[in-house]
Amino acid sequence: MKYIHKEVRVKISALQIEQFMRVECVNLAFAPSGAITIAGDNGSGKTSVQTFLELCFGGKDKCPKLPVKVGAKKAMGKLTLDDEGRCVTVEVEVAPDRSVKAVVRQAGGPSLDSPMTLLKTFVSKFTFDPFALMMLAGQEQRRVMLDCLGVNFDDLEGKAEKIKEERKEVGRDRNGRERQINSMPEWGGVPDKELAVASLASRLQEAMVHNDKCRKFVEAANEWKDEVAALTEEQADLEAKLLKVREELVAARAANDRAWIVCHDLQQFDLAPMQKQLSDADTINGKIRANLARAALVVQFQVDHERYVELGRSLDLIEAEKQDRLNQAKCPIEGLEFRDDGVWYQGLPLSQDMESDQMIRSVQLAAALNPKLRTLCIDNGERMLPTKLGELNEWAEANDYQIILFRAAPSPEGCQFFLEEGKVTHGDE
Repeated sequence: MKYIHKEVRVKISALQIEQFMRVECVNLAFAPSGAITIAGDNGSGKTSVQTFLELCFGGKDKCPKLPVKVGAKKAMGKLTLDDEGRCVTVEVEVAPDRSVKAVVRQAGGPSLDSPMTLLKTFVSKFTFDPFALMMLAGQEQRRVMLDCLGVNFDDLEGKAEKIKEERKEVGRDRNGRERQINSMPEWGGVPDKELAVASLASRLQEAMVHNDKCRKFVEAANEWKDEVAALTEEQADLEAKLLKVREELVAARAANDRAWIVCHDLQQFDLAPMQKQLSDADTINGKIRANLARAALVVQFQVDHERYVELGRSLDLIEAEKQDRLNQAKCPIEGLEFRDDGVWYQGLPLSQDMESDQMIRSVQLAAALNPKLRTLCIDNGERMLPTKLGELNEWAEANDYQIILFRAAPSPEGCQFFLEEGKVTHGDE
């Protein structure tokens, strides 16, 4: 989209071109408002008409490399402008060497001084290409439109980016610890502290020594029992020796009595529970250590989670402030929204709308952002559906806009002017 007028309310009322690029002779008269379609097949001269308009407003800087039609000595053209009721004519003469002579007159009077300076005041520095806008990614499209509205989120988005990075890192730590926690078993029925393995081993050793002593006492008692039995049998056999062995028998009986008294009071420890406890101590302690490690991770997870939630609230506050700024900025088109992922219209991304509807929204946005805008020239008009072209024409007429569309087409159907081989064959005024 080019030739957006911003300082003065100029419209194009007529255009005459001779021997310029592919154009042999073109004479066009434009309606003051509505969508005006200039169509033609490739090579018909549409681009030549566009380039001549650029040349009229931009001077030699806009002159093509080969401005004069092959075989002609020079190219000429006349552009008639309507400056709020005042007629301004621009007469341009171009030589093959790309030298440009321009004469600007007002209401049939003498030529004006500094014609190119005057013409450039008719064209705003602001340009708006709706098809280029449609090709932008969602966020870039949003940025361009917000720039047009004068809304800037750089400070907030800088803060948000830092918070998002910190939140992402905290989230990774939190998720990592959560995965660790979920992969670690939590054992029930074990003490909170590790068992003292050395103490258990010492107690087992003392019990084993005690039991060994008990065993020896029992063995000794059994020996005395056997001795008594042997002596008793020997007594039966050796009555003659009774007096000699009586003292030995009495002593043996006394020793035997003492031994059994001791044996009667002895109590052996059950070694099996202590042996099992000792063998299970490492397993139990491993479970205790696992529980302690898991509990520490749960605490850190809670800290990370609270920080994650806090950072989320910070992002929500930034989003709220961004929304406040958008609410304070008057939206140029009803139903248009600016979101983080791009520009939306009536609840859908603008990029998902039909190209024709995107074109209409773009034209409306350009007009809303430039209150004095009156004339637009749009290339690639063939990308707009005929029904939508009618809608654009109704909008332009209702809002007093003049929209000139250049459209590639093989036939003159649905257009005001049709070019073939550098001439107007349909709609020639």
